[in-house]
Amino acid sequence: MSRSHKHIVRGLIVSALALWTACLFGYNLSGQRWAKSPILMRLQLGSINGTLIDGSTSWGAAAEDALATWNNNLANMQFSVERDSTASLGYGNGINNVFWSSTVYGDAWDNRTLAVTLSQTNMNNVRLESDVIFNTNFSWNSYRGSLRTASGGSTLYDFHRVAMHEFGHVLGLNHPDDIGQKVTALMNAVTSNTDGLVADDIAGGHAIYDSGTSVTGGVTLYMQGSVSYSYAGTSLNLQVTRVQNDGAAGSVSGTLRLELWAMPQHYDNGLPTGSRQLGYYTFQNVLSAGYGFPNVNVNTTFTSPPNGAYYVALLLTEFTGSSGSGYTIRDFREFDNQIVIGNPAAPSITAQPYGETINAGTSVVLNVVASGAPPLTYQWFKNGVAIAGATNVTLTIPSAQSIDAGTYTVAVRNSVGAVTSTGATLTVNFSRLANLSVRAPAGTGDQTLIVGFYIGGTGSKQVLIRGVGPTLAQYGVGGVLADPQLKLFNVANTQINQNDDWGGGTALANAFAVVNDFALPANSKDAALLVTLPLGGYSAQVNGAGTSTGVAMIEAYEADTSTPGARFTALSARNQVGTSDNIIIAGFVVTGNAPKTLLIRGIGPTLANYGVGGVLADPKLDLYSGNTRIDGNDNWGGTTTLSNAFTTTQAFPLPANSKDAALLVTLQPGLYSAQVSGVGGTTGVALVEVYEMP
Repeated sequence: MSRSHKHIVRGLIVSALALWTACLFGYNLSGQRWAKSPILMRLQLGSINGTLIDGSTSWGAAAEDALATWNNNLANMQFSVERDSTASLGYGNGINNVFWSSTVYGDAWDNRTLAVTLSQTNMNNVRLESDVIFNTNFSWNSYRGSLRTASGGSTLYDFHRVAMHEFGHVLGLNHPDDIGQKVTALMNAVTSNTDGLVADDIAGGHAIYDSGTSVTGGVTLYMQGSVSYSYAGTSLNLQVTRVQNDGAAGSVSGTLRLELWAMPQHYDNGLPTGSRQLGYYTFQNVLSAGYGFPNVNVNTTFTSPPNGAYYVALLLTEFTGSSGSGYTIRDFREFDNQIVIGNPAAPSITAQPYGETINAGTSVVLNVVASGAPPLTYQWFKNGVAIAGATNVTLTIPSAQSIDAGTYTVAVRNSVGAVTSTGATLTVNFSRLANLSVRAPAGTGDQTLIVGFYIGGTGSKQVLIRGVGPTLAQYGVGGVLADPQLKLFNVANTQINQNDDWGGGTALANAFAVVNDFALPANSKDAALLVTLPLGGYSAQVNGAGTSTGVAMIEAYEADTSTPGARFTALSARNQVGTSDNIIIAGFVVTGNAPKTLLIRGIGPTLANYGVGGVLADPKLDLYSGNTRIDGNDNWGGTTTLSNAFTTTQAFPLPANSKDAALLVTLQPGLYSAQVSGVGGTTGVALVEVYEMP
């Protein structure tokens, strides 16, 4: 089997999809097309007993109707059909096979894909072959209307709509929803109740074939059908079904050659460095547009390369007088099997994977280059443990996080032996806000102690929230809130959870230990919640039972046992600011192995613009590391740098002449506290905020 440009489109997948509506077309073109009409599809779908739900007497009849539906909507491109074809099955044979299979040419199906279209193109993006394979591992019939249920409760998949979808791929259409287009279309990636071509599908077909404008580059010279080679001693045989010139009318090619090359790596937009020519054949005649050399079967001289294993490609080249040999590559086919010259060699790594130091969220690709007798197999390891499914020549980590840090190696094996690469150390720089704790007088009304937090990133987050009152007395705090009540609200200010007396539960006690927080007596009146939350904004509130007041502490901790994709991106606390020990003190932790830039604000007067009464008229912000003051601000001053930071973090704006306070600081991992007090001993309601800068 040989290959040229290979285009694989996984067909419809099985989960249901809500239909989208939009006023604009969203079709997605592959950039590939057929040069000439009609496209001959060889149907090899077998017979059935009886009839299908839609009255079709065979799968072939249902497929023909699907092809006819496309034909009825296209002017310049048509399908033709060979029903019950006996043509040989194979990818790369120049035949458009349509058939059922339990595998994709020997590769296992995943558990969601109903059908697949595999296409070959030449270097001009002209389709040479498209095979359509239907997955026999699902229940099938052919019908119209909404998706139906098979016996046993599984979906009964409609062959007719899936066939129309796959034949759209044959024409050159991709899935519109793969690129974010939200349209109703049969060509969307997921099965739905759409059972026929709709406006978007038809518009996509017209854009390729009926628009008057080619969506691909100029179609010129290429090889059609199957290609092969064989050699014995110094004799080389080359075979090609047809060499074709589909250039502009009246054009004539230059002198053409078939060239066979041995390559140290795969062909990639040209011959890789170190490639060696094994032999070539020069055609004695040139080709006029619309003509070809059929059934090419030629002999020439084979020149053996040095001992080793090589990838092999057959090139079609044209003399253009350009640099080098004067011949320009017009098409290529790379063969699936390598050739081995000399004795089989054990694997040898010629380019080791190398380590990197990156920031969290960066994509990482680890590569190895190895030689040796084929086939070579690969297995990647992290810290000596095999990574499941990591069996390719490259290892890709799409968005590296701290959990991905470590030393990576790869073992390369063949029938002769094995070799393991040197270690590539991946260092992931990361830092994040891990928790916020606030201690202040709490009661009712304006003395309700409020902590806000925003969860960003991906996925969900487990959060431990505590409202501590009576247990603070064990740490020398006087006048504590005897019975704190804890309530959790979402961004819409809807209460979603609450606790009054945590109860000594094992899950909560274990969570206290995980986050290294102090223990609470099992029978204490303190409150606690362990919750898993989706992305978004939340507020936790602590007040006293009835009308009681006293000093309380509210805490919000990351409680995930691993490093998740979700994280705290903003933390805040609002309360009445008093004097002396009754100011707002918000403690927070930066965790990780790299500095973190934060926006910290102490807001008083601007809160009045949002309906808050009794605000602190002139807040002063002080930042501490332990007992050491490291920065501070009184009146932020309207600077451009801080204004831009407000915009970046989506914090609400502050008037340039306001007496609110703000800092932009870069902090090493550690424990910090932001303290908000009133200038001159003034009191009032204030808000302290901590935002991570992206």
